[in-house]
Amino acid sequence: MQTAQPAGRGDSGSVSALVVCLVTVFVACAGLVLDGGRFIGARARAAAVAAGAARDGVQEVHRLREGLIVVDGDRATRTAERFVQASGLSGSASADERSVTVAVTTSVRPLLLGLFGVGTRTVTVSRTATPFDR
Repeated sequence: MQTAQPAGRGDSGSVSALVVCLVTVFVACAGLVLDGGRFIGARARAAAVAAGAARDGVQEVHRLREGLIVVDGDRATRTAERFVQASGLSGSASADERSVTVAVTTSVRPLLLGLFGVGTRTVTVSRTATPFDR
């Protein structure tokens, strides 16, 4: 024969609190993996676009007939900015006679970490290219 437990005693609800805590920890860990990967991917894409735009812009040279390799700053800047624009990202370019520098910016909105108050992150990457003589 079983006896009834007195009211107000026992382990009622203690497992539920443990499950809630564990689920929260698991979702946070999944968020770090998922959103961390998205942040790294956005940075890699921005770096690839910035490097490609800088390489594209640095091809705008002049004074080759004089035996010099000098970057045409205005044309190089326009070419690099068009490259960035065609990629769908935003950025800026600057050039002098020796190099082209491109900065690319993108934003990443977290999927799971947003549940924990993490907001949109901005990723900015800068790359520089210089011409060389073979």
